[in-house]
Formats: sequence, C-alpha cells, structure tokens
Amino acid sequence: MKLFDKFFTKFAYKFDKGYPDMDNPKDILLLESLLSDLLDEKFIFEVVDTKKSIEAAQDFVSNSKFAKDNEIKKFKTGKYANRLSSSKEKDLDKIKDALIDHFGITDNDIDYVEAGTGPAAKDSLPGFKLTNTEFADEIYISISTSKKGIGGKLNEERFIKGINNYTEGGARPITVILKDPEGDIVTFKNVAIADDVAGSTQDKLKADVALFSDEEKRNRVGNISLKMDGGFRWASLNNDKETSFRLKFIDAALNNPDFPITLKQNPDPKFEGKTRYEMFREERPDERVTLVVVNDAPYAQDPENIFGKDNPRTIVVGKTIEESDFKFNESTDTLVIDVSHIYTSMEDIDGSPYEMVFVVAQHSGNPYGLDFRAYPRFMAKLPKKGTGIEINYNDVIKD
Repeated sequence: MKLFDKFFTKFAYKFDKGYPDMDNPKDILLLESLLSDLLDEKFIFEVVDTKKSIEAAQDFVSNSKFAKDNEIKKFKTGKYANRLSSSKEKDLDKIKDALIDHFGITDNDIDYVEAGTGPAAKDSLPGFKLTNTEFADEIYISISTSKKGIGGKLNEERFIKGINNYTEGGARPITVILKDPEGDIVTFKNVAIADDVAGSTQDKLKADVALFSDEEKRNRVGNISLKMDGGFRWASLNNDKETSFRLKFIDAALNNPDFPITLKQNPDPKFEGKTRYEMFREERPDERVTLVVVNDAPYAQDPENIFGKDNPRTIVVGKTIEESDFKFNESTDTLVIDVSHIYTSMEDIDGSPYEMVFVVAQHSGNPYGLDFRAYPRFMAKLPKKGTGIEINYNDVIKD
C-alpha cells in the first residue's frame, strides 16, 4: 500500500466524511497539521480562498458596469455564494474579459475551469480561477448562465406556467406534445390545466406535474416526473419501509465473510454510544472504502420505483426548461415542448445513462454513518483515488 494510502487509512476517522473534504476549512487545517507532523516541517495547501472568492464575486456584481448592464447577480446561498448568475449575457468569453477588466489582471492571470475539475470538482457549473487579485492570491468564481435559482422546483414551476399560459387558465384546452431530439413524442390531448402534484413519493406516486382535462382537476390525462438536465437522484434508500436494502447491506457487511465490504465502528470519541460505521475492504481490512456502487438491485428493476403507481402512468422527462422550449400553433391549439429525454418504460431506461444504481457513501451524520441513495448510472462515479468499489447486489445479498 502506498504511503498516502496508509496515511489516509490511519487518520480517516478524524474526518467527518471519512476523508478530507477540501471544501471544509476545518478539514484542510487538520490535514495540514497531520502532514506537517509527518513531514517534520510546516505544510500548507495552496487552495482557493472561499471567503475571499465570495467577497470578490460580490465586488464584481456591485461595482462592475458590465455586471450592472447585464443584470448579473450573485447567489446568496452559502454553498454557492461565489457563483454569479448571468442569464442575460451567456457568452463566457465576454464574462471573462469583464472579470479581467474589473480586477485589473492580465489574460495570464485567469483560467477557465470546467465543471467537475479543479476548484469546480464538486460543481455542476464551470467558472474562472483568478490569480494576483487584490482579494487573494487565488480566487474562484463560478458562472451560471441559466436563470438564478432554477432548481428542481422552479423547473417544475416554469414547465407548469409554460403550459397554463396557453390554456388560459383552463378556458382553452389544448394538445400538449413532448418531443425529444430523436423525434420521439408523447401526446396529451384536451389539456386544460397543469398542476404541481409533487410530494407523495412515499406512496410510490412519482409524478411532479399532472395534466388535467378540467378546471376542477378531477380528470387527469397525464402524469410527468420532470428531471433537470445534469445530475439528480432517483430515490433515497434511507427509509427501511421503502426498501430493506439498507438493513440487508449492513447485515451482510457485519456477518457475511464473503461480502466484499466490512464495517467497523467509527473510533471518533464523539460517536461513543452511537452506531456509526466506517467501511473497509473485507480482503484488505486496513483499506478504507468511502463509496460503493451496487449494480442489479431488484429494487432498480421494479418499474414502480421509477414510474410509480400513478394513474395514468407517469412518464419521466429530462429537461431544464427554458421559454424557447415552448412552441404553440394557434390554428391547431397544439403546444410542442422540446425536451432532452423521454422515458416511458423500463426498456427505455435499461442500458441508458439514466439506469438506476444504488450508491452507499460515508456520512457520519446519518444513522449507521452511511448514506444510501439511488442515482442514474452516469452520476455513480467511483473516486479517482481508489477508495470506491463496485459490487453486484445479487452476488452478495440474497433475497
């Protein structure tokens, strides 16, 4: 085992997530201290200054003529407080030039950072890393060119509003057609009202939006589960009433010697008297595991866990909704909505990037110290540093 593998295995219990979170200043300070002791010299990470990045983003929004002319705003949420929302000006080259001009730096002092890399390693959006600014030696500003705050709920609201604008509040029933880039379509006739019906997933009602043929909303003609482009989760598996997977996984890891994962109680004193496990490889019990991807789970093969029990049956639609996606034909009262993906059956899901897989991750704040979720396959990526493992449900957990 390499030196740093041994190092992280030895000290993993000191970090809440089982590994150093480089977005957490406490973890960075702890890691610097541990490495300084190991190397017998002062060790300091060169990392982006998050606090100064937030201050710089705010300064740009408040004092840049370009930002004011283009109505650029700064996100207020702590996690994204260094993110700019530029829904009017979407040209990243122009935004880059404006940052150079505002902060008085050169083209050599700014680098474009792709989403999922470097300072944007945990971000779904790109941005710019700036050096030699008056705020800090290195700052990072994330850029969103979609409308600020367009999360899942606002995406649903935009979809609903886009339909109801043409039905005139129910007075003018229309035909709604969803169309993907391959030309596949789903048609809903006589749609008078679209409404938000999300929130009943505990009963396997998966629809976010319902389409009704009457203003009183008594007759549903369609149910839609709307997913934004990019990342999302299919389901949380932390509810033992929904699925027994969590309990079966823990039982196998504790009692089955053939299971590739074993569990040990987190030694951190703050968890004394609490059941908080850390995952290790069974064949190499000193080697930590921070993420497990589980393939072929029976739960993932059950159509109800994706399409639900709604009547009529829910279809899954992928799209981050924009106004330009709606095209209405006045002469036929037909609204065509451009979407990225349409899934109506398991045959559409199986083998696609949206195929459901289970993911088990370390999370010391959760019961058992573990987090159990179902994600699309394209999001279930093993850590590059080798602390992840991929297993098969049917090989290790017997129903």
